Amino acid sequence: MRKITDSLYATELRSFSRFKPFHSNAFYLKRPCGNHFVLYNTGHLEFEEHWLRAEGGVSRQYLSHSHEAGSTCNWLKENFSNLTYIHRSDALSAQRECEIDGTFNQDERIGTDFHIIHTPGHTPGSTCFYWVAPNNLKVMFVGDILVPDK
Repeated sequence: MRKITDSLYATELRSFSRFKPFHSNAFYLKRPCGNHFVLYNTGHLEFEEHWLRAEGGVSRQYLSHSHEAGSTCNWLKENFSNLTYIHRSDALSAQRECEIDGTFNQDERIGTDFHIIHTPGHTPGSTCFYWVAPNNLKVMFVGDILVPDK
């Protein structure tokens, strides 16, 4: 995992096997309350198992939309007993690929630092996540974006 700040880490950028020309990564939010989150699903988190264990595991995984549902969701659950969440509008589609433990239907807050913002478009349940890190860094996770090659 690549350290961005003391409480925010990113997986290596990897190609999604289903969508060869596209790359993705997942993010690990190390929250002071010990309730650590993984955002997104790269399909490659198993490469980070030892690191995730050393950092305290994973409490929850939040998917920004149904296309992120895949075998890694179930791998996380089997290895960390975490809960997986997605917007209600994308839950049925996501459940074909992984076990979903809970849904949200509107903008929500988890504690004072994590905000769920419904942003339909790419899928009906597309969601952005806004996080205020312990060092007061403010980060918006926007889900799928296209960045042209350099």
